[in-house]
Amino acid sequence: MKKLHILTLSWQGKDKLQKLKPSLLPALEGLDWTWHIRDNGSSDGSVEEIRNWNHPNINLIAYPNNKNSYSSGMNELFKEASPTADDFILTLNNDIIINDPNSLKNMINILDKDKEVGIVGAKLNYTNTQKIQHCGVLFSKMNGLPFHYRAGVVETEYDRINRYYPIITGAVALLPANIFAECYTNPSGNKGFCEDYFFAFEDCDMCLRISNHLKKKVVYCGETNIFHEESASLKKNPVHKMFWMKNCQTFVNFWNKYVDISLIDKYKNDDYYAVYRGK
Repeated sequence: MKKLHILTLSWQGKDKLQKLKPSLLPALEGLDWTWHIRDNGSSDGSVEEIRNWNHPNINLIAYPNNKNSYSSGMNELFKEASPTADDFILTLNNDIIINDPNSLKNMINILDKDKEVGIVGAKLNYTNTQKIQHCGVLFSKMNGLPFHYRAGVVETEYDRINRYYPIITGAVALLPANIFAECYTNPSGNKGFCEDYFFAFEDCDMCLRISNHLKKKVVYCGETNIFHEESASLKKNPVHKMFWMKNCQTFVNFWNKYVDISLIDKYKNDDYYAVYRGK
């Protein structure tokens, strides 16, 4: 059985982690796993909370500050995890609640059975609602930038179908360790996410590298029951707004020629468009 390495960044997230942990552990039963949590200099007792868990499968990295970007922080966590090439990586935000024991296993099943798949995302609902937070990412007709398709819409049977998408969110994303490492090598030497982005589009960039450079499929798993508050840490410290225009320009410079805005109409008008039927 492949080992699952879970990577979570957290800052001032004690209350989020207290909800995430009891929802995550039942979903990991029967799996070989380690949860790597990097706390970025929190002053809310997060480090003490995690240490008090005293769990042999939870690896705490108490980092002294919150100055790094999401991409560099996750890349450092990946290096800390030191997975083998065949292991699985789960990128997991701290503002997630997993509502059943099967959601992660359904994602793993897709990746385990189909070697053409490079990354698997999850259906996410806004916390304590049936409204969609994430069911795949398409490109805006207005500016060509990524946006969450059907965000805020009440979930239907349509959203519970596994599908191919150009992009899935990194809030809950599963991929093989070798794919993570092969996505990008930064000038820093860190592998994984491109560190040219600062709290925007890192996951979008990774998905496009997986499909266009590594020639693997991006799949959305609709067979999940997971809540996502969305950007909990950035609501407390909205530093991403300072870098928004730079992030947009970086994304456009990299990926403009790969953007297909016609996908919006194709997904909207054909219930069977891009359905993933597995191996």
